[in-house]
Amino acid sequence: MVALCFSRQSVSKGESVLKFIKTTTIGGIAFANLLALLAIVVVCFVAGMIARSPLAKRFYQAIDNGLLSIPGYAFVKAYTDSMKLGQAEAKACSR
Repeated sequence: MVALCFSRQSVSKGESVLKFIKTTTIGGIAFANLLALLAIVVVCFVAGMIARSPLAKRFYQAIDNGLLSIPGYAFVKAYTDSMKLGQAEAKACSR
């Protein structure tokens, strides 16, 4: 209750809530920002490792096979796969 009254008073005065949170800076950058950036990099790295796993490939195949029941999906998939092959051949010929 006391915290609620305190926050109402400070917000009503137009003061920033961030004024009451102590932040440690390293080289002018808030430590919390550096920690958040590191967490994002780690999460992306772990997601990439999981995406390359055999389990993820089986999951992708299961989803892809399920989508083949949608009318037109097989056509679009074949068309985009042929475009990818065409680009790969073009890159191979340009070397």
